Formats: sequence, C-alpha cells, structure tokens
Amino acid sequence: MSEPRPKRRWLAFLGYSAISIALLVYVIRSADWGQLDLNLHWGVLLATLSLSLVAYFCLPTLRWQWVLRGMNYRPPFGSLVFARVGSQPLKFAIPLRGGEAFRAVYLRKRHGIPNTHGLGSVLFDLSLVAAAQLTLLCVGLLFLEQDIVALWVPLLVLFVLCVAVSSTTFQRAGLRLIGRFSARLREKAEGLAHPFLELSLSGKWALYLFSIVVEAVELGVMALCFRSFGIEVSLVTVCTVMPVVVFISLLPVTVGGFGTRELAIVTLFSQIAAPATLASVAFLFSAVEVILPALIGCAFMPGFLSELNQMSARSEGGSDETIKQPTS
Repeated sequence: MSEPRPKRRWLAFLGYSAISIALLVYVIRSADWGQLDLNLHWGVLLATLSLSLVAYFCLPTLRWQWVLRGMNYRPPFGSLVFARVGSQPLKFAIPLRGGEAFRAVYLRKRHGIPNTHGLGSVLFDLSLVAAAQLTLLCVGLLFLEQDIVALWVPLLVLFVLCVAVSSTTFQRAGLRLIGRFSARLREKAEGLAHPFLELSLSGKWALYLFSIVVEAVELGVMALCFRSFGIEVSLVTVCTVMPVVVFISLLPVTVGGFGTRELAIVTLFSQIAAPATLASVAFLFSAVEVILPALIGCAFMPGFLSELNQMSARSEGGSDETIKQPTS
C-alpha cells in the first residue's frame, strides 16, 4: 500500500530542507570570515530593499494581469497581488513549486476562472521569465565577447522557447499528438495551453519585452546588493551570471532555491570578491528577494487560506470548471 500523500510531501520537504542546509553550511564553512569587511552602505541597502519590494509587488503582478486580460479575464490588480503574496510561503512548504497551484485555485474560486486556465496563465508567466532571463544572458555574453559556442547554446534554447510560446501551429500539433494517446489528457492540455493559443502574437511579443524589463530589475537588485558592500560590478557581468544563478536556483533539489542560489553566486562571481563577501552578498540577495516576500506573505497566508476555505464552502457541489467572466 502506498504511503499517504501528505506524508510523502513532508518527507520530500524534509529531504529538500536537508540539502538546503547542507549547501548553506558548506558555503558558510568554505569562507574565511576574517576577511569580511562589513562597511555597509546603508543608503544603497535601503534602495536595494525598496526596489526589490516594489518590483515584487508590482511588476510581476502586472505581467500576470496582462496575461489574464489576453485570455479575456478581468481580475483586479489588488486581487492578484493578494493571490501572489498569500501563496508565497506555500512555495516553500510544497516541493517542486507546488505552491503556484494555489494561485490557480484562487482564480477559480474568486473569479470563476477554470483551474486549467489559471494554471496555464501561471505556466505562460513562467515561460516569459525563462525567455527574458535567456535574453539577458545572451546580451551579457555578446558584450563580453565570449566564445561563440557559449553564446549559441542559450541563443538556440531561446529560439526554441520563443517558437514554442509564439507558434500556435506548433502548439496545436503538440495537442494533436497528445490526443493520439488520450482524449481526456488532450482536454486538460488544451486548458493549460489556453493562454498560448488565445493571446495574439503582438500581445505575446509585448509581454516578452515587458518581461525583459521585469527581469532586468531583478538583476539590478543583485547589482545593488554588491554596491551595498562597496563592490563595483558591471551590469554586463551581472547579465551574464545572474540568469545562470536563477536557473540553478529553480532546480527542484532544495527548498526555495536556498543553498543552490548562494553556492552559485559564490562560485560564479568568484573573480569579483572574497568568498566571505560573496556569501554575504548572496545572503542579502536571498533575504530581500525571497525571505522578506515570504515573511510578508506569512501575514497574508491565513487570510488567503481562510478565503479559499470560505469560497469552497459556498461553492460546494458546484463544478470545478466555470464559465468565463464577461470581459466588459
């Protein structure tokens, strides 16, 4: 008999937590903390914190709202902020970014958006993040004049991703292929593919350009983290290294990327400063970009979960898939 699902989740969470702790301990112990100069620039640190919070609350939420409007849904901005902030701590409690699913559940219960469409909007949003980060990586490599192979690899991945996101012909071919194996699976896949099929090509490219701005702001936060410790780092270097750090931190082997993120920063920026300073920069970046939003989310999470429960009670007996809202 298989183990209860909650037990498996807890075991997975404990396993990922153990890996995170082991990597963080390695980062701390591998640094010579006697070399650390704690001459913090408090004005830059305050600017780092402010930019990070403004970017977290506003820019990704605007992008998500833009995606949903392209799907002919009109949830208000404040409701989407509440969904993102309230579900943020759940990303750490549920492995493999399972906390993202709560955003889709909230959209269904609060705004009548089908589960698959809500999940599709989240997947589309994540694909925009990947495309923007790859673009910034290519720009950084281009300005650094790296070996041509180093540039063509991410450029090829970016091209394939852009085709997969923008080409409805490619997407419908994939759905037909899925339909050969299972009609029910194709029905679910069509729901997830709804934003990819529904958004206009011009809308997709506009979202892509906006995503570059959103992700560039995150790279700016990293540059400010270095400046907080008095370290000058070129934006080209940050563009080259930070997308790799982001992709490494998304690997499903730790909790919230803790451990992999810090180790990647210390390793990939090793030519910039001493390990102790780089570890401090990495911890600061994690604090302002991940820990602080999660702590703020903890204040909203009880209300978020309570609202989901109340909505479940009101809609008990109803269908999971509901009709779209009017667009007017």
